[in-house]
Amino acid sequence: MPTHKLEIVTLKIGTEGYGVYDITDNVQNEILKRKLLKGLVTVYSPEEHVSTILIEYEPNLLADLEKLIKNLGGIAEALLGKTVSIPVVDMFLDTGRFKRIVLVDISNKGGVKKVYVAMEGVFE
Repeated sequence: MPTHKLEIVTLKIGTEGYGVYDITDNVQNEILKRKLLKGLVTVYSPEEHVSTILIEYEPNLLADLEKLIKNLGGIAEALLGKTVSIPVVDMFLDTGRFKRIVLVDISNKGGVKKVYVAMEGVFE
């Protein structure tokens, strides 16, 4: 019997510091594991100098993003934001064509970064 609830999962993403990391598959795997049929997923990182965004994961666009971040310096984090929310339909993220959930690390410090995935909706 499907039930409506909220589940929060903590992902640990290894980074080399400054860079862009595609975490879409990590989030999708949690949806499938927990059998979220339909609802909303919110992805957030509490880490300092780490943002989560939804972007077309294409090399030229990522290079442009990297240049922009370098030019903006410390204000980049404020402009990128910390949270992204995506609908889930039939147990799959509805990100739109070519869009990916990306962790942007502008910290220059490698290591494990925490990312929270809040899943709310109808679970199997």
